[in-house]
Amino acid sequence: MESNLSQDCLTSRNSGSICYKITVPHGPDLIAHGNILDHEYIIEQESWKIAEVSKKWFRVRDTYGIEIGPGQDDILLLTMTVVIDQMSHD
Repeated sequence: MESNLSQDCLTSRNSGSICYKITVPHGPDLIAHGNILDHEYIIEQESWKIAEVSKKWFRVRDTYGIEIGPGQDDILLLTMTVVIDQMSHD
């Protein structure tokens, strides 16, 4: 499943946050928004939170976790997180 990751969000959900719109062929688009640079953001599908990326669960520097909701496409969401990380830190 391919995704077209673009920084063209319709609106930013939080003041000062970064927002990515992810176009998913044959499925609803996804929105990743929050503090992307600090790894504190959520991923939504049709206004429902389907995943959360956070460092709050860890004390080790440069470590973050991804909590993925049940029944979601784990591979797509993990891949999105890696791509967003690479785009945000280059």
